Amino acid sequence: MLTKDFYFDLPQELIAQHPSGVRGQDKLMELGRFDGKVVHHAMSELPDLIDSSTLMIFNNSRVRRARVYGVKQTTGREQEFMFLNQVDAAGCIWNTMVKGAKKQKPGMQYTFPDGSVGTIVVDQAKEGSEFRDMKFDFRITEDWFEKNGHIPLPPYIKREDTDEDSERYQNVYAKETGSAACPTAG
Repeated sequence: MLTKDFYFDLPQELIAQHPSGVRGQDKLMELGRFDGKVVHHAMSELPDLIDSSTLMIFNNSRVRRARVYGVKQTTGREQEFMFLNQVDAAGCIWNTMVKGAKKQKPGMQYTFPDGSVGTIVVDQAKEGSEFRDMKFDFRITEDWFEKNGHIPLPPYIKREDTDEDSERYQNVYAKETGSAACPTAG
C-alpha cells in the first residue's frame, strides 16, 4: 500500500471551515461496506448506525493550545512551533514540530508572547526531521499554553483559531489535557 493510494479529489468548498452551530449536527458520511452505497447522516445518528457488538474506544484527551508562535531573537522573524510533549521530568524541555526545521539550529532563541525565551537544544536523533527540542528556564504549564498558544486547527481549516474553537474543537468527553491535534469527530 502506498501513501498516494489515500489521495483523492475533495473540492475546497466542501470542507467546513467552522463546526456546525449545533453540536451533534455535524455531517457524517456512511459508506456501505458491501455495496459501496453512500448515505449522509448527522453525527447525532451515529449510535443508531453501530451494531451493538461493536467495540467503541473513546479518546478523552483534551486539546491544548499547542500551536505557539515565537519570534527569533536574531532576525525578528515569527516562527510557528507545535508543542507535542515534555521531554524531561522538570517540564522545561519540550519536543516541538516546527516548519523549516532544518533551519532551526541548536542555540537559536525565540521570544514567546508572554516574554519568555526558549532555546533550540541538540538532539541528534531529531536531526533531519521536522522535530526540535525547545528548552526553557522554567516549567512549561497548561497556564503557559493558555496565555501563549492557539488551538491547533487541522491544516485544511484555512482560518485563524477563535475563542469558540477552544471548546468546539474538543470531544464532548474530553477530560485530560494532552492532545496536540483536534479531533475530527465526537
